[in-house]
Amino acid sequence: PGPAHVLTLGALRLAIGRALAAMQTVHMAMASCLAPVALQAQAFGAWNLIAESGAVLSPVVGGVLRESTGTWTAALLVNAGILAAGAALVLIVREPA
Repeated sequence: PGPAHVLTLGALRLAIGRALAAMQTVHMAMASCLAPVALQAQAFGAWNLIAESGAVLSPVVGGVLRESTGTWTAALLVNAGILAAGAALVLIVREPA
């Protein structure tokens, strides 16, 4: 792997990071709109627990995938799949009537 691979990996990580940051804003807004006022603290707490668990597990899983396959492809595909699943869930959630 030469410099072109490093630049490609960097560009992919930047794109994924930007998309995740955008989705984080959407998720927090949805939590504040969908959770009853009395349960908003629990909704934000649960959301942060899941998000921080992902932040801890992501480097471990990514590293294991990198070491077992020899490339970053599997780690990036898993990341893209999680991102796509999150986007799909955002699209199907409806505000209560």
